[in-house]
Amino acid sequence: MKKHHQITSAMILAAGLGHRIRSANKLVPKPLIKVAGKELIEYSISNAIGFGINQLIVNTHYKADLINSYLQTPHIKTLISSRSNKLIPLNIKTIYEIKRLETGGGVRNALTELGYNPFFVMNSDSIFGRTSFNPLSHLARAWDSTSMDALLLVCPLNSVRGYSGLGDFALIDKINRENNLLDRNNKIVGKVQRWTKNKQETALVFTGVQILSPSLFNNAPNGPYSLNTHYDEAISRQRLFAMRCDEIWYHVGTPAGLKLAENNISD
Repeated sequence: MKKHHQITSAMILAAGLGHRIRSANKLVPKPLIKVAGKELIEYSISNAIGFGINQLIVNTHYKADLINSYLQTPHIKTLISSRSNKLIPLNIKTIYEIKRLETGGGVRNALTELGYNPFFVMNSDSIFGRTSFNPLSHLARAWDSTSMDALLLVCPLNSVRGYSGLGDFALIDKINRENNLLDRNNKIVGKVQRWTKNKQETALVFTGVQILSPSLFNNAPNGPYSLNTHYDEAISRQRLFAMRCDEIWYHVGTPAGLKLAENNISD
């Protein structure tokens, strides 16, 4: 794998409305709902700290004041101070969206803070069965800016809990194995295309964890739009890649999904 450089910036998407899971806790926004004693967003923050991120951006909208207050709590400050690399302190900044910009518009709106090098983007509700598993480290080892515009972390359906869909992507070039990359932890990396029922390839589910190149946004539209716009553009250029991960991943989007995660998360 060609490592372009140390990735130093990350963004957590926390501006969603969380309609489906709101009945589990109407007092807080989805990122602050607790799973196994921790707020959902803390799992992503911990991964950023564990990797050594210096600049962490969190976009907000629904009940933004509660997220802002949480990020200023002594607990989060203690997490930050515990990081191994204290030469450059972690800076957490929130960006409030008066009007929700969705995933694509939200990242585009944060580009000046994220910088001009590739960066991580995480959903605020992405949780893996083993909290000791840090997806950022695995993605970073596989990142190659010479061939990739985006690298998504995906799981097969049998590794996903709380998800009712059919799948999002499929790894391609599976016969021509030299076109697939293999990282040092034996996680398959390859170009991807959209999965449909007609494809014979294994359906893979996007976990919401990814590395993106700023160049993806060169022709980005103004206002709200989905990151799917850029995924499709990268597919057309054969520059959308994914890493298949067989770790258990929880889709915490409903009260039922929340209960599954609550009962099965382990260190």
